[in-house]
Amino acid sequence: MKRQHLTTLLTAAIVAVVFGIMIGTCPSETEHRDAMEQSVRLCIDASIDSSAIAKVPLLGSLMAEGGKMLSDQAISTYLSDNYTVSDYWLWSVGRTNIDGEQVRTTFGMLGHVWTCNEDRLQTAINAAIKKYIIDKASTAAAAAISILM
Repeated sequence: MKRQHLTTLLTAAIVAVVFGIMIGTCPSETEHRDAMEQSVRLCIDASIDSSAIAKVPLLGSLMAEGGKMLSDQAISTYLSDNYTVSDYWLWSVGRTNIDGEQVRTTFGMLGHVWTCNEDRLQTAINAAIKKYIIDKASTAAAAAISILM
């Protein structure tokens, strides 16, 4: 009877320690957002760097860097409007609204965040980047017209 009681207490202590570690190392929303932004930026930067424009000497590299700056702003804007994190104490899950559907895009546990569905997300963010650039261009054009009038 004593040995069984000791085994039960030891098992309960181990489980409590494991749960405590998992709860203490569950990634925050900021860590999810940082991992998501970094993952998307790497994909988009690689796409820009491999484009024909980036290969044009001087002017191409300037345009590529400008594109990266615009895409960084568009990524931040898109994720701030379409990304949420649910914390389940032991793990956390990040979801992105893509075409009206909540798609799981990050999973966090034990202090690490893994990204998934990057292809779908990159397609959605590419569309958001185009919209962001068009909105910026139309805002600049409207400002220029108001100055001229």
